[in-house]
Amino acid sequence: MRFFLVFFTTFLSLPLWAQRVDIIDLQVHDFTLEYGLSYHTLRGIQQSNGSRARLTTSQLPYFVASYTYRINQNSGLRFFGGTQTVKFNEPKNGTLKNEDQILNTYGIEYLKRVDPIIRYGVFLIQQDHPIYFAKTFDDFPVLKKTFAQAGLNYSIGQRRRIGILWGASLKGYLMFPTKGGDVTTEYGYGAEANARVGIVGPLGTLVQLKGFYQTSITPNTEVSFNHEMLGYCIQVSYTF
Repeated sequence: MRFFLVFFTTFLSLPLWAQRVDIIDLQVHDFTLEYGLSYHTLRGIQQSNGSRARLTTSQLPYFVASYTYRINQNSGLRFFGGTQTVKFNEPKNGTLKNEDQILNTYGIEYLKRVDPIIRYGVFLIQQDHPIYFAKTFDDFPVLKKTFAQAGLNYSIGQRRRIGILWGASLKGYLMFPTKGGDVTTEYGYGAEANARVGIVGPLGTLVQLKGFYQTSITPNTEVSFNHEMLGYCIQVSYTF
């Protein structure tokens, strides 16, 4: 009799137990620090004759921090920001000016989960991009422009309380025009892809390795500018 009473009580409590596990997996707060290395490639394409110029950087460190607040079981808000100091290599011909730049990025993203491993995001970002063009035959300035960007993020990933996890995401965004200074741009566009793998440890700690590629194209009436980033990093997250 006691056996059946224990079995019956346990059976009735299974849905509640499963719900508690689900709530545990969907933590309310997520703090993430990201430290990595990246390469930059900057291209300028003359609209009138198709002539091209190209600049590159060496491998340089960058830093990103983010905080995600879960609104409910299927949605949340993510706030993030990061910075990187870059130094472009001198071109073969001519002298490069303003080759040292500090590039900052920050924004907000609304996240929506539609499946245990699938979620979408809508984001607004303010991101610095370098612009490069030949002002004269031997004068090559690098300019920094701040762009407002809006786009969509599609991601898949496995999440466990303890064990191995993986994920990947693809972003697409629109870049709004900038005005002022030597260069005024038109509407541009960009995309970013990344993949990651890591482990979930005790007490809500996540450690992941991530690789990413981003490309942004911002034309104006004379020159089309293309900024590419290729890099990798380690992410450490704490959720509670």
